Amino acid sequence: MPNFDVREQLSLGQGFDLKKLASVQYNILPSDFKQTQVQTVEWSDTFFTANESSDEKMKKFGLDASLQVGVLFGLIDTGVDFHFLSINQSKNQTVSGTLMYRYATTQESLVIDQVIPYLEKFKILNEETAATHVITKIIYGGYAICRFDYDLEEGEKLAEIEVTSRQIEHT
Repeated sequence: MPNFDVREQLSLGQGFDLKKLASVQYNILPSDFKQTQVQTVEWSDTFFTANESSDEKMKKFGLDASLQVGVLFGLIDTGVDFHFLSINQSKNQTVSGTLMYRYATTQESLVIDQVIPYLEKFKILNEETAATHVITKIIYGGYAICRFDYDLEEGEKLAEIEVTSRQIEHT
C-alpha cells in the first residue's frame, strides 16, 4: 500500500491541470478520468507588518527553506508580485511596512480512494513503477501586497517611526 503522507508545495504563478500531474514520473491518469471534485472555498487573511526580515516576509508566502534560497539567489523567477521580498539596498535606515491580503477561491481535488483502484487495475501502481507522489488537491488563490518604505531623515529616531507604523497596524 502506498504511503499517504501529505506534503504541501507552493506554486509561484504556475498553472496546473490536476489530472495530468498525478504522477511525477509519467502521466498515469487519462484525460477522460472524471474523478475530480471542484468546490468553492472561501478563505482570506489581511495583515500589516513593519520592519520584518526577509525570512519573516517569505514565511507570509509559506516558502520553505529550499524555495527561500531559490528566491534569494534568483533561481526561481517570481515575477513582479514578489518584489517586496527584496532586501533593502539603501544605505539609509528604512522603516518598511507591508499590507498583505491573501485569499483562496477554488479547490480541485482527486478522490484518492477512487484513484488507487484505477492504478492497481491497469497495473500502473506496483513496486517497479510506483510514482513518487500523487497530487490530490490544488487550491487556487492569490495575494495582494502594498509595501510602504520610509527612509529616515537625519535626526529622526527609528523607534518613533516604528511605533507609529505599529499604531497603523492596529487601525
